[in-house]
Amino acid sequence: MRVEAFGELEIRQGGLRLDRLTLLFLMALGLSVAARTITGWALPLWFDEVYTGTIASQGTFSGLVHWCLSEITGPAFYMPMWLWAKLAGTSNAALRAPALILSVAAPLLIAWLGHRDRSIRFYWAIFTLLWLPMLPMATEARAYPQLAFLGSLQAIAFLRLSKSPTLRDGFAWTAVTAFFVLTNYYSLAISAFQGLALAATHRGRLLKIWPALFPLAAAGAWMIFHLPVVLDFASAHGAMFTPMPPSAVLAIPFFLFGPGMQGFAILILLALTWSSWWRPARRLSPEAQLVLAGIAALALIFIVGLFKATLAPRYITPGMPALLLGLGWWSSRMRAKKPLAVAAMLGVFFLAMAATLVTGSADERFRDRRNLQFETASDWLMERPVARLYYLKPEPSPTPALGAEIAGFFFARAGRPVEVVQSNYKSAMTPALANDGRAGVLFIGDASSSTQLARWMRTQSMDWTCRDFGQAAFAILACRPNG
Repeated sequence: MRVEAFGELEIRQGGLRLDRLTLLFLMALGLSVAARTITGWALPLWFDEVYTGTIASQGTFSGLVHWCLSEITGPAFYMPMWLWAKLAGTSNAALRAPALILSVAAPLLIAWLGHRDRSIRFYWAIFTLLWLPMLPMATEARAYPQLAFLGSLQAIAFLRLSKSPTLRDGFAWTAVTAFFVLTNYYSLAISAFQGLALAATHRGRLLKIWPALFPLAAAGAWMIFHLPVVLDFASAHGAMFTPMPPSAVLAIPFFLFGPGMQGFAILILLALTWSSWWRPARRLSPEAQLVLAGIAALALIFIVGLFKATLAPRYITPGMPALLLGLGWWSSRMRAKKPLAVAAMLGVFFLAMAATLVTGSADERFRDRRNLQFETASDWLMERPVARLYYLKPEPSPTPALGAEIAGFFFARAGRPVEVVQSNYKSAMTPALANDGRAGVLFIGDASSSTQLARWMRTQSMDWTCRDFGQAAFAILACRPNG
């Protein structure tokens, strides 16, 4: 008796036997869930996560919309998080739970519906589970696991629409794409290239299902109001950082598969087996079109990053489901021709993920989450009565009211809201601060400015204690009065 579920199950002589591919999937599922919960779950909220917590804790819908129009991540992430917080609260665990769930739901969805060919969808699901860059993102309250989930759903919808351009399948692809784009605009790249592939393949047939475009029109309406904010942020961001040098092309394996040598090993395996899996065709299959769309999206984002300071490894997340499908398709084709190559590919993914169980949260992938967090500093300040919080930075914030909400998030969450006074740290070095016995100071910025501020605090007549909770060149300085 053979039963099709997440894989083939054979029942023989009263016993249950898992086939090899199903067993590999279950092993990948167990390892990936263990790595996610052991390595990053207990870390403090880092700076970007505080934005999520602040927006999710808005008391009114108008406050939520105001924040959504002021932040670069889209409303398709923040509005569901706002609803979730009404049910689950804004504790670290509550804010991170949706990301963890979605990071596992994506490969489960792929294993269930990803492809008509069982081996392709199972290999695709395994590589999605073991994709190393997802590890730190899966336990942070940010939009990237949602992007991976929506990217997987979009890829599945694309494959179905490519094979049968019906109104139902067209609406499925555009609805997912609209939600995808309204989560983060980096998904525009992979969405645009998929759209071009569909138009080139089906041309006039798509005109017959034009009502399916309505979800994209709704997304466009929001973008009219929101894109100027994003472009202003990109301009300011570009002034603070520099574009990548051309030599960064050597770092592409790290962008794709995370720090370590596994990225190079994966690309070498693909190159060595090129003649066995690549056959020129007069018409590209939907799978090949999807993979090429992913490659084109990655190339576009990378090329823009050479001229604008826009690229961080997590920004390629929207296009990765298409590339991971490529690895699943490769494995399905190679397992009969070159089984050792497939075993090596799987081994690389399994070993890279297993190694994180040894390094834990000290892993390089968690560096930002360890260094750029002021939850620990806020907890330290709250050990004493605090009525005012001086939130100081090297440069004044362009949106003081929003910055004040960010700085006071942990105080408000603890039921101890404070008045937040936000300014340039040099402007704040006045007797009003130096003699405020119920004040706390939180500085976020470079180490040299932090040292200057700490030195000034030590020279004041009132006794202050300052601690730097940051690391390396980035400072998270907290000061509180003694007594």
